[in-house]
Amino acid sequence: MVDKKKALNLINKEYSDSEIGDRIKEMMSKVGNNSGSTDTRYQYSYTPLEYVIENSQEYIIPECMLACKCLWDKNIGTFMVSNYDDNFLYVLLDDLSDENLAIIKEFAKVDTRYFWDEFRHYWGIRATGVNEQASRELAELTNVFVLQDTIKYQTAEDFLDSYKRTNGELSVDEYGNLVSGYNPNLANATLEEALVNTNCTNLYVPEEGKIYDSLMYLEWHNKYKDSLNETISR
Repeated sequence: MVDKKKALNLINKEYSDSEIGDRIKEMMSKVGNNSGSTDTRYQYSYTPLEYVIENSQEYIIPECMLACKCLWDKNIGTFMVSNYDDNFLYVLLDDLSDENLAIIKEFAKVDTRYFWDEFRHYWGIRATGVNEQASRELAELTNVFVLQDTIKYQTAEDFLDSYKRTNGELSVDEYGNLVSGYNPNLANATLEEALVNTNCTNLYVPEEGKIYDSLMYLEWHNKYKDSLNETISR
């Protein structure tokens, strides 16, 4: 059960006003406040998160940058953010843990700044306006969330099964989806062969039986594990 009173206090306490203000000003000074401009940045459809993080100033308006970084620090993915065509700031969240999902659902009952996007089917946070004050508010809304583990991985069994379907015969299943059958030439492939041939050896964690989607997600997972170890050692 989410402790609402404790979590509400976090909205304003995790980052001090001066810290949030300084970070927002720094980000906005690097890019400039382009509200109402014809700047072609930020006008993108869905882009993989890793690429967005690596090129954040191309994809994310400065007013949303701090909130996104606060979320990434907690291993929470971002699906989409507002741009200068919108009259308010928002960030849609991706792959929330059960704990963080419970948190946002609880807050959405009493605070409309936490919301469910009916069109895109994602949970999100929002603040009125497109300015420094709204940017500060948006960042503060992330304080209620906790560090989570990533779900961006495949089990060894699923990874090998997928590998054996490489270049397999395509067909349409009963739901109209295009699926790949097994490739006879890979019928006897081993996990080791699959890892080597897909350059994923460094993403495999044998003791967990998982192959992470990328080094970024493996780092997120290790960060989460480290936080658990720190908690246990206290």
